[in-house]
Amino acid sequence: MKVIKTFNDWVEKGLISLSVLLFIIYISLILLQVVSRNYLHLPVLWAQEVAIFCFLWTIFLGAAIGLRQRRHYLVEAFPKKMEKTNHSLSLVAHVLILFFVYVLITGGYDFARMGLTRLSNALEIPQAYLFASIPVSGLVMFLFIIELISNDVRALFKKGAD
Repeated sequence: MKVIKTFNDWVEKGLISLSVLLFIIYISLILLQVVSRNYLHLPVLWAQEVAIFCFLWTIFLGAAIGLRQRRHYLVEAFPKKMEKTNHSLSLVAHVLILFFVYVLITGGYDFARMGLTRLSNALEIPQAYLFASIPVSGLVMFLFIIELISNDVRALFKKGAD
């Protein structure tokens, strides 16, 4: 399981770096668009589409990072001394998330395939580049949820709790 954790650490660091870069590009493009439209009276048509692409990718990659860091939810319905019960609930929650991840991967793949035939307005590139963020984040979430499930199972069978 150490291999999975090490690999996921590497993936998470890469996703954080990519998300920060995409967010900086997003903010810069919005600033460019505001300045060019309000002060220069020259709208930059492509900036809005690139900003949307960056924003969507940042959101989906951030969702995967949030899943690994357990920032989306926390299932601890019982006091800390009832560790096994809390780990059991966490395991159930993580298994349920697998179904959501499956939908992201399969539905997102279909959505991205559909985007191959549709072009964006200003850039005239396939919208599949935009929609690909859905199955990609689903695949990364799958990697992360496998690690979380293995941590829950290991904690559940650890001696000395409950």
